[in-house]
Amino acid sequence: MKILAEKGDSDAQFHLGFCYQYGCIIRPNYLEAAKWYEKAAKQGDANGQYFLGCCYKFGEGVELDEKQAIIWFRKAAAQGYTSLQDYRKRKEAVKQKNTDINHNSDK
Repeated sequence: MKILAEKGDSDAQFHLGFCYQYGCIIRPNYLEAAKWYEKAAKQGDANGQYFLGCCYKFGEGVELDEKQAIIWFRKAAAQGYTSLQDYRKRKEAVKQKNTDINHNSDK
């Protein structure tokens, strides 16, 4: 995935950012997550735009910046994203899945 992301594949960039943000296979790193979300977002990837907006909204990997959050949320909303509730639900689902995986690997 990282090779594709480095070659400019926006879908791979978004997914790599997601992996960095939530610690999927790799150690969580908000700075790297925001970097990859931004690369995807600048190519018009709605997922990247939305999640980059969330990074700015919550100050994860970037300095908290409400104006930048709104800019990216609007771009994502134009492509179907409308609510921070979706972000929070996704984030909690991923956290729960990672907790379940870690718990089961201890057995």
